[in-house]
Amino acid sequence: MSCALTNGYSLSCKIQAGVQKVFIGSWNDTSLTYTIDTNGQITAFGGATVSMYTFQQTIETASFVAPAEINNENNAIQYNQTLMITLTGLTPALLNQIKTLGQGVWRVLILDKNGNYFLMGKTGPAQVSAIDSGLGKVGTDLNGATITITAKEDQPLYSVSSGAALSVID
Repeated sequence: MSCALTNGYSLSCKIQAGVQKVFIGSWNDTSLTYTIDTNGQITAFGGATVSMYTFQQTIETASFVAPAEINNENNAIQYNQTLMITLTGLTPALLNQIKTLGQGVWRVLILDKNGNYFLMGKTGPAQVSAIDSGLGKVGTDLNGATITITAKEDQPLYSVSSGAALSVID
């Protein structure tokens, strides 16, 4: 991998931040393959059959960050990806789904408010690292759970084309 810059950064049109939807599917080892274009975007999934399921997010409740962990002594960098989603309306079915999320290993597609798809769990699984469930004291408090999903990757996010994303979303 080259460490030489080939261009800079320019300001573009203002864009809207935020997570619109999250799609979660099983992380199935190395049987899932990727086609990646020259810009580093995943343009197709291959290999194993993959199904990702929608976890719709209420406006301004989900968030994603990927702070870098840099080790200058051995010239290594990795990104600690953290996605927080909120699931509302605790029901027996939702509680079972939350338990399943907590026990499994996953790949996660994130759709931002600009229509861009990104992937967590490309090189290793994404896993639930925290679940905060509650019913609250008053009617406007959270009736549901905030779930934190984490992964360690060698990029902050992997961009995914719309076509590739839609091919795995159920």
